[in-house]
Amino acid sequence: EELKNDMMKEMEMLKTELASRPNLSNDEVEEEKKRLMAEIESLTKSFEDIQSELASNSKTYQECIDSYESEAAELKQTLSKKDRVIQRLELESNATVERASLLEWKVGNLTQELQEER
Repeated sequence: EELKNDMMKEMEMLKTELASRPNLSNDEVEEEKKRLMAEIESLTKSFEDIQSELASNSKTYQECIDSYESEAAELKQTLSKKDRVIQRLELESNATVERASLLEWKVGNLTQELQEER
């Protein structure tokens, strides 16, 4: 949009400049028209190139964002699986500690019974 506005301003300035030079010959007017047309074509080409580059960059950025989002989702899923494994291991560890405590208690009781029998 800014480029378009700049082009319009340039065109207005050129029109004003041409209007201020009424003594131009027909050949000079034709040369100026050719020069202006070449400049307009060049600006149009530049504008089209910029639009194409913007579209390409936009597509590339979107693909990059999609890739990052996909990778983030995979990492989240991996973390979730690891969290479940950690929780299961904690439960198993707690159960093992409880069994060890129970066995210690039983050994203590058996030791006491054995001492009482002696």
